[in-house]
Amino acid sequence: MAKVIDLSAFIQEGLQFIDPYDKNIIYNIPGEISTKLYLKMLDYMQKINDIQDEKESLEFTQQIVADILSLDKEKNIDINYVKQRFDNVLFLQIIIRETLKHIQSILQNENFKSPESAQNTK
Repeated sequence: MAKVIDLSAFIQEGLQFIDPYDKNIIYNIPGEISTKLYLKMLDYMQKINDIQDEKESLEFTQQIVADILSLDKEKNIDINYVKQRFDNVLFLQIIIRETLKHIQSILQNENFKSPESAQNTK
């Protein structure tokens, strides 16, 4: 009989961001993080420090937040929505920071390391 691995058992809890101006609007970010978003976040972390122009930096940050919030498939979120709804640098930073922390917690979870990588960390 084949060994069965139930991948659904590895899905993490999601994140929820409550809208700062309307507590009835909740942005649900799923617990499974796509490789596309992960690569975008890595790209973001590398590029944000290299951007010299503040306007370009802000637009780049708004686009990342749009990418994060658009993971909520029940909402139609794009950069224009983010510019209108989250016109506060603090909100943008919090969304990015908490998403990065969420991704890190998934990557560092001992239960999800392969036996080989778990042995290498001892």
